[in-house]
Amino acid sequence: MNQLFSRFLKKKIMTQEEILNLSVAIALEWGQNWNQPIQERLTKKLPFLTTNELDELNIKSKEVLTAGFNIIRATLEKLTDKGEIIKEKDLKAEFENELTALYPWISHVNIKSICNQGLYYSWKNGLGECVK
Repeated sequence: MNQLFSRFLKKKIMTQEEILNLSVAIALEWGQNWNQPIQERLTKKLPFLTTNELDELNIKSKEVLTAGFNIIRATLEKLTDKGEIIKEKDLKAEFENELTALYPWISHVNIKSICNQGLYYSWKNGLGECVK
């Protein structure tokens, strides 16, 4: 992804990090857009992106969300298996550290949203008892 958007970065329209974070934010939308491809919605906001760039951003956004949800689920499964309890604020801090280690460019707003959605789905699937 290093050369992705190079022609726009030179013009300083948006940074690569801003584009990536916008893509993730769009992928996080609830309702009818949940878990749907982001290309059409993203092109309305950034019409200068090519089809290939839009496709790459869709893939990267799904990757980030999947990684985030997997971190939450794995952490809660491990705690549940051990019979341990964690404070929600500590869980969120650990989550932020793990996700930013994988994606240093991710915004705090997106980290918070991914964590909250991951917790929602984990609790819905019965993995919330270890969080206090």
